[in-house]
Amino acid sequence: MPPPSRWRFLKAMLICGVAGGLLGATIGAALQAIDGAKLAASIGGIPLAVVGAVALGFYGFLFGAVNRVRYGDLLGVVLGLFVGGLVGVLAGLTIPALPWSLAGALAGVILGPNVVVREHRPLGSFLGVIVGTCGGILFLAYERDQERFLAGTTYGVLIGSIIGFGLLPALTGSLERMPRMPGEPDRQDDEPGGSEDDDEDDGDEDTLPMRPSSRRRRR
Repeated sequence: MPPPSRWRFLKAMLICGVAGGLLGATIGAALQAIDGAKLAASIGGIPLAVVGAVALGFYGFLFGAVNRVRYGDLLGVVLGLFVGGLVGVLAGLTIPALPWSLAGALAGVILGPNVVVREHRPLGSFLGVIVGTCGGILFLAYERDQERFLAGTTYGVLIGSIIGFGLLPALTGSLERMPRMPGEPDRQDDEPGGSEDDDEDDGDEDTLPMRPSSRRRRR
């Protein structure tokens, strides 16, 4: 596959940074302003982190075996722990943020497909649910305690944006620096020019048949 262009890579980094900032602000504000948010985040984050580590660890093992990359399963486990734990924490925070988190998710399901093109409507629904849930949690945190909301949102945006911007370069750099497995040596012939039978055949083809010598007529 051809390497992605610089503009697409920067665009992907920007999207990851914005998404990380939104998730970081939501988690930080909820942990600071909503009662019971820490327990709910732990209950939701730990099981999904384990599930993500197992799933992406197996995928990383297959990826490493196909592309002859060592430690692919280790990279999959680390990525699965991060992604699964992040999704689990957000899912756990929806419980103490009810009913606003549920209302935001429903609004995202309705508005999300209308924002993107028709071919990407399933992705729009998923993104709408995530953004709507984050909006509901942020609204409840703001209503509960504005000072803690501002403090949690500030450090959440900073940490989430830094992690989001650095996630894609870190993943790409890890794949580039991972050692490769040695490939199988190619089978070579006994001689550089081919086998002995081929040489004999070539010699037979190159040799022209001898003409019989004409006999002299005796007088």
